[in-house]
Amino acid sequence: MVAALPAGAAEADPGAGEAEAAGAADEAGEAAEADGALGHGGGGRGGSTCAGGAEAHAACSRESARTGANGWDRMREQSTLAGVNPRFSLPPFPSGWYGVCAADELAREGVVARTICGREVAAYRTASGQPRVVDAACPHLGAHLGHTSRVEGETLRCSFHGFRFDATGRCVETGYGTRPPPKCVLAGWPVHEVNGFVLAWFDPAGRAPSWSVPAAPKEGRWTRTRSRLIRLPAHVQDLAENSVDVGHLSHVHGYRDIESLGALVIDGPVLRARYAFRHPRGLWGVGKNARAEIDIRVHGLGYSQVEVTMPEVGFRSRQFVLATPADGEHVDLRVGMCMSLVAGARGAMPRVLARTPGPLFDRLMGGIGFRAFVADVQADVPIWSTKHYVDPPGLAEGDGPIGRYRRWARQFYPQLARPAADAATPAA
Repeated sequence: MVAALPAGAAEADPGAGEAEAAGAADEAGEAAEADGALGHGGGGRGGSTCAGGAEAHAACSRESARTGANGWDRMREQSTLAGVNPRFSLPPFPSGWYGVCAADELAREGVVARTICGREVAAYRTASGQPRVVDAACPHLGAHLGHTSRVEGETLRCSFHGFRFDATGRCVETGYGTRPPPKCVLAGWPVHEVNGFVLAWFDPAGRAPSWSVPAAPKEGRWTRTRSRLIRLPAHVQDLAENSVDVGHLSHVHGYRDIESLGALVIDGPVLRARYAFRHPRGLWGVGKNARAEIDIRVHGLGYSQVEVTMPEVGFRSRQFVLATPADGEHVDLRVGMCMSLVAGARGAMPRVLARTPGPLFDRLMGGIGFRAFVADVQADVPIWSTKHYVDPPGLAEGDGPIGRYRRWARQFYPQLARPAADAATPAA
């Protein structure tokens, strides 16, 4: 499914000239690598589940490092004994940028409650429009700020005792007119608003963000970005793996004539893959079996973007896939999409839509197209919700570069204390 495939902004290509020989070697070598070099060397979900802030996260990472080569096996045993679902066999909370909400869900001076990486948070937008994400528990006496607070200017006031906190988390006023206690500090999360979504940064070791998600260009006429939330029992790494799982495109989504448009490109936290295929259903009954070209970019394990172009029909779409670990057992999957016309497209449908007034254009292109996109995502949900993380997998030629993807994904687990093999792919 194009929809559930992560990544694909139209910013500058970070490795556009990668040698085709490297790409050809990827798939041929996948089956040979399935003897244990692909995954995380076992399972285990301990080490990243602590919820006590940066110091506690760092302590967990140090403990993980001390477990040695067989640490994941021991952690999996401990997790199983603790009743944690063993089917994921991965630490539940990798580092990265994760979706908090769509930007239009967070109204000016509004407050919402969320659970991200096992921690309850409150997200709010100040009077000037700035998004903030903070730990939900008020540092005074623990009221949940996602449910019992209000925005006042650039500050957040707890409704329990009237304590007020500024953007740095410092208490600037009590509800009694007394001196604010200096140790009463509200912990905040790094926040990034981009492409119509509010993102928050999480790192199991308490490290600050080392990269960010770029803004996508919006040249031309686009529909508004629609989004939908789906909660499912899954792991974020499994969801993002669809970006390189070529084999499932035909069996799950019915795509035909699938071909690679270049070698897999890896540039630090960004992974890029490009494919083409024939779309059996088309859109609105138009363009059946038309060729679709997709450009996928995965930014960490929580944010992906897919650029889809159907030149024969004259449509293009930008799809967003934001997978946020919730409680260690579930993922909050936010999918979004906006649509546009291909510049210079011919045919009756593009010509009519190009002259359609804005609201009707948005309803026709955006509304119907988004429903088709969500249906494509839903085809993956039963599999994601029940599959096990198999490590090592029994890979075969034709699967796609799943082994390279899994090696790339290791960098988001500081508990592994092991360098990623493909941290960067040099351009030719």
